[in-house]
Amino acid sequence: MSGTRGLCVLVAAALGLMTGGCAVNPLTGAEEPLFMSVEEERALGARIAPEVEAALRGPIPNEALQRYIDRVGQRVACFSDHPDWEYSYRVVEHTMVNAFALPGGTVYITRGLLEKLTSEAELAGILAH
Repeated sequence: MSGTRGLCVLVAAALGLMTGGCAVNPLTGAEEPLFMSVEEERALGARIAPEVEAALRGPIPNEALQRYIDRVGQRVACFSDHPDWEYSYRVVEHTMVNAFALPGGTVYITRGLLEKLTSEAELAGILAH
């Protein structure tokens, strides 16, 4: 076994957590252990999304705004490391200035951050991070 591959296997065996094996990090080119499969990651994100949305005061009830944010996010996602994933972009009511992603591809931006943006380019940059 190569050194990096052997380390991945050793870490997997020691932790008993790995189901996905190893993957090549697209930024570094190095093999790294995966601690959950893509399916497990999506399931985790779907399981915690309702709690996260409730804690952030729920989605803003403006479907035109939600569609716009999702449309900008989908255009950005085409350039991601995983353009084939199903991403979802949501604006939530919370006034804190923040944006983040759950495992599996659900991305949130808060009202507080959205109100600070002055252009679609800024929005795209936030959604891409």
